[in-house]
Parts: sequence; C-alpha cells; structure tokens
Amino acid sequence: PSFPIIREDSCEFRLWLLHDKGGEEDPNPDDDDEIQGDDTIVPTEMEEKASKLHPIYKLGATSGPFNIRHGSIQPVMVHLALTTNDDEMLVHFATGNGEHGQTYVPVVMFGPQEDDVQSANYSSSPRTSGAEVFMDVGHSTTYKASDMCQAPANVEEPGKFTSPKLLHSVTMTHLDPDSTYYYKVGVVKRDQLNDSNPSVVWSDVYTFQSPLPPGTMPLVVDADGEHSAPLKFVVYADQGLPGYGNNDDAKRVLKFAAREISSNGIRAVHHFGDLSYAQGAGHIWDA
Repeated sequence: PSFPIIREDSCEFRLWLLHDKGGEEDPNPDDDDEIQGDDTIVPTEMEEKASKLHPIYKLGATSGPFNIRHGSIQPVMVHLALTTNDDEMLVHFATGNGEHGQTYVPVVMFGPQEDDVQSANYSSSPRTSGAEVFMDVGHSTTYKASDMCQAPANVEEPGKFTSPKLLHSVTMTHLDPDSTYYYKVGVVKRDQLNDSNPSVVWSDVYTFQSPLPPGTMPLVVDADGEHSAPLKFVVYADQGLPGYGNNDDAKRVLKFAAREISSNGIRAVHHFGDLSYAQGAGHIWDA
C-alpha cells in the first residue's frame, strides 16, 4: 500500500505566470539595458540567454489559505514495529494537533477478515469479539525544537525544525502466531471514549503477518509441497538522502529493500541507524 507521507492541514493555490521582460517599463533607466525611444526595455543578449535557461515567473493570483477537512486528524505515516512479545504488533502513525482544542486518543481496529475490519465501527469496549474484530487504545507524544540536540535541528525557522504535531502508538495484542491480520487506525476525542458511536476519521485498511513463535520456522508451499524454511530478514542502515532522479539515494535503497522483501520471502526488516540525512531540515526528514 501507499501511505500518505506528509500531513496536510491547510493548502493554498497559486497561479504563477511566465514573466516576459520585453515591453516592461524600466525601473532603473541607468543600468546596462539598451533603451528604446518608447521607454521600454530591450533585454541584452546575455539576459535573453539567461531567461531561456532560468525563466522568471510572477505571482498572478492566489486562492488564499484554506483548511483541509479533517486534515489535522487524518492518520498519516502509518508503519509497524515488533515488540518484545511474540503475540503483539506495534503500529505508529501521526496526525495534527486535533480540531477545536480537543484532546484525542489513538485507536486501532484489527482482525483476520479485511471486510470485517473495513466496515467495523469504534466500540467503547477495549476488545470486541462479535465479527472477529478487535480494538486497542494507545498513547500519544510529540517533541519540540528545544528537545533537539543542537543547531540547525533546533532552529525554528523555515527550512529547519518542523513540528511533528502528534505521534501515536498503539499495540495490537493477543495475536495468533504466523497469521494474516488487517488493521486500520484513527483518533477518538478523549471525552467520547465511552460513547457508543463517536466520530472517527480512519486510515485505509492495511495488512501484516503476525510474528512466529520463538524457536519455530515459517512454513512455505512450493513444488515440493508444504515444508519449513529458514527465517529470513533484512538488516541495513545508512538510508541515504532524499533527492531527485539518480541522486535520490534514499528512494533507491528503499527500492532495493522492497525488491528483496517481495522476491525472497523476507519476514522482517531491521533498520539500525541513519534513517535520514536530514541535516536539520524538517521537510527533508518528512520526505
């Protein structure tokens, strides 16, 4: 599945127009431009070459900022992690700070059937059993610029520190071993936790395979029938720096890891350092 990466609370549309310098009144008549008798600018040969290489744009119109509906409570950056217990799976995700000053609590709904999870509504009971759909409640945290170790990571200005808003963690518990589960996450207003049908903005439904019991090997089915096989997992570090084209090292490393997972029966990934070379730039970290 594709996960939303960047949280979008608000948006603004801007119309940029290609700026043609010819015919514009010269604000600096004493510069090196060649001036015609009608007081219009004739770009020099060097300026004409530069404008072709680096076009100049002017802001023609703007919509003004507007808020995106549920943008501050829509789950993004959904990802999983193992815990120290073999019958659990931890899910992390992020949202904005919520709407209208409300305090929110993260929840996850999960079960073995995708359709049941897709149609399931929030229940005030911590775990429900009706349609084999279960729910667990988690906790939230965040960090500030002052929590960062040094500049430029702790500098609050454009291109530097970016607030993560709220970071949520929920643990799915009592999982059957080596089983396929489906799940979705969302946040509930704290004062509606005991309501029978509160309003929840859910993520899409995703899937995972629960951990194997300690000391066991996964079963595979191939031309030789069903048999046990070695447990395989990927270990790597130094993710690389996001960029463009051939310079996008981070995307290239991720592509290699994804190819290994899909083609070689990988059950887990252990990333143990240098997840991002953000160099203090919050937007690069988010990318």
